[in-house]
Amino acid sequence: MSGTKVSGNDATVAALSDVSGEMPTMGELLGGRYELLGLLGIGGMGSVYRARDVELDEMVALKMIGRELVSSPVILERFRQEVKLARRVTHRNVARMFDIGEHQKLKFLTMELIDGESLGDLMEREQILSTARLAEICCAICSGLSAAHDAGVVHRDLKPDNVMLAKDGRVVITDFGIARAVESGAKRTSGMPVGTPAYMAPEQVEGADDIDARADIYALGVMMFEMAVGKPPFEGESMFAVAAARLIHGPPHPQDHKKDVPDVIAKIVVKCMQRRKEDRYSSALDVARAFEALTMPALPSVKQAVSLTTSPVRSGNPSPVSETEDGRKLVAVLPFKNSGKEEDAHIAEGLTEDLVDSLSMVKGIRVRARSSHVDSTSVRDTGELGRLLNVHVVVDGSIRRFGDSLRVTIRLVSVADGLQLWAKRFDATVGEVFRVGDEAATAIAQALTVERTHAHDEATTDPVAVDLFLRARHQYHLVWHDATSRAIALFAEALKRAPNDARIMGAYALAMARRYAYEFGAEAAGPEAMVLAERTLALQPRSSTARAAIAVVKWNDGDVVGTATEIAQALRYGPANGDAHDYYGRLLLECGLVDDAIVRLNMALALEARMSQAKYEVVRASALLGKWDEAWRRLGDPPTEPALLNAYWTNRMRMHAWQFDGPGALACLPLIANAPPFETQSIVLALMDIIAGTSTPDALTGVLRQFGNANAIARRRSFFFQLITEIWTASGENEKALDALEDSARGKLSDLAWLDKCPVLDPIRNHPRFVAVRDPIAARAKEAIAALSVT
Repeated sequence: MSGTKVSGNDATVAALSDVSGEMPTMGELLGGRYELLGLLGIGGMGSVYRARDVELDEMVALKMIGRELVSSPVILERFRQEVKLARRVTHRNVARMFDIGEHQKLKFLTMELIDGESLGDLMEREQILSTARLAEICCAICSGLSAAHDAGVVHRDLKPDNVMLAKDGRVVITDFGIARAVESGAKRTSGMPVGTPAYMAPEQVEGADDIDARADIYALGVMMFEMAVGKPPFEGESMFAVAAARLIHGPPHPQDHKKDVPDVIAKIVVKCMQRRKEDRYSSALDVARAFEALTMPALPSVKQAVSLTTSPVRSGNPSPVSETEDGRKLVAVLPFKNSGKEEDAHIAEGLTEDLVDSLSMVKGIRVRARSSHVDSTSVRDTGELGRLLNVHVVVDGSIRRFGDSLRVTIRLVSVADGLQLWAKRFDATVGEVFRVGDEAATAIAQALTVERTHAHDEATTDPVAVDLFLRARHQYHLVWHDATSRAIALFAEALKRAPNDARIMGAYALAMARRYAYEFGAEAAGPEAMVLAERTLALQPRSSTARAAIAVVKWNDGDVVGTATEIAQALRYGPANGDAHDYYGRLLLECGLVDDAIVRLNMALALEARMSQAKYEVVRASALLGKWDEAWRRLGDPPTEPALLNAYWTNRMRMHAWQFDGPGALACLPLIANAPPFETQSIVLALMDIIAGTSTPDALTGVLRQFGNANAIARRRSFFFQLITEIWTASGENEKALDALEDSARGKLSDLAWLDKCPVLDPIRNHPRFVAVRDPIAARAKEAIAALSVT
């Protein structure tokens, strides 16, 4: 649009548009023959797709090869030669290589498609395999390796993810004929050997030129160690440390890690993993023969294992390749672009949030939400975008409103090769915006070859109610405290038009819970939030927002165990629920798990950067750990939004107190006095005065007790007595401090981390009255952590 400032996200969308226009699209025929049907996975050599060979009407696996790997004519010729060699291998335990093709200057390989799961998936699920299963799998791998080695083909990247366990019982090695070409290309460009560090033979780590079949035998030994012991033989802080360990240390003995590993298995593993290749088995057939010492009638004989061959079996429903530690594909949902009037931005934001929520519930997908994205105006292509966002695929889109009608365009792009996996233009009314998001989520899941088992429940299609709801949620996500009243008014109006809409009702409950937590004098909001949340759950038992609302109320009522129970349910039904992650982090912090709390709070901020209280909880956690530089860095300068001044100055005041920093507190006095008005301004100013040494706590405690009066919610009452405890302790009045601490406990104090780590409390920490307060709090913390474990 003319005269419109282009944001980093808009630039990202534009960059994607420019690149993907030259790329093939899902459903398009590659090489005039292969129809792409879905993304199976992403590996170091390119993306793998499920495709249909229209010429033969058969399903195949199609691997797009990264341009950098075939940019040189020499490397490309190497690929051709390796594919020619690999095609010679016809064996039931080796996935067939079919063809090498080209589409719009992109190179691809087609291979046999295996219906089953990877050995990596099996090992992740079962950890340790039975001796019989291990021997059965390893004999089959030896059979495949033997056939390939006899044809002059060495794998060079044998690992559990490259071994498929087919539903028809076969064990199948995949990706033969590629590693050598990739290795050749990588050495030309980077001087680094190619392979997976955990499985590379020592000679591969050293970059030797004479890699032979014994490198595959070494990798097989590593895999056997993992199957027998349940963990890798070498571990380190980086992949390079893991790779280098085998140059320094000899092969670890499996029985040193797991005593009941059979002697025969242990002996095979150690011989396969010898540092010098001359000391290993000379062939895969020799490895298979070594298994004959095991007495297990269920196993095929070595002769059977190395001689059975069948024609390749093709099937159309393979399991996805593992993409993360838990096997999920990483998806970034970029903020949808509002191509219409500025006042319609809430619709684009709402659809983005809805799609994030929907995709986060899909097993097999891990979603990065809007505020965790890189804001860059220098993104040139999808490869760079993928490195910045650390994802496999990107969802982007745009919305334009025409009265009550919408035009929505959404697409899914593979980062590895720029392939447009799915795209659609929707013409809908404002009231149908959630139907559009639901349909898009289902289509995206299908394109990523994962199953979406749960769709959103029916929601109102009243365009006015939907528009009010989206405006309310937009307000909810503005300044964290200040916009709550505006959001509540809009939610209430939307609910009048759609009184049985669980989506609206749950969001309304959460907004009321936030009011209960942050607004002085809004004690009635808590019970109202609970009523709305319970009504929501009666309509929609899986409502994450309703569970989060109940958690917020229980938290502020001092019920940490109840909070934990509700948070666990909220995250089960809404993994991208920022409020639930926020309170999860706060609960971990108060239960004493400070480092874990920082991780969880940062996760909440990644989902919603405007979640100010999570930021200040990270500040407090860093201070409790004594990481003062980090705490001050995260605190930053005073915010410009008046609604954030309470939290900012309270945290800053406590940090000066905890560091016994009188001069720092003194310097703050004029800044607080001249700040825009905020609710606790007089309290913070008086506390700073005491810390600075220019006042005494006697006159202040009465004011603090007013804020912590019997009508205040439990958490607020307890908190102000914590401040009184700190001030009296810092002033050397230990008995008065213990009185205040006991008042805080009666207000349902639950802050175990504060009790154990706050430096100001050192003089009273061993007092019997202190211990009497701490012990029941520690017991409740333990119970709360147990309740959280259901997630």
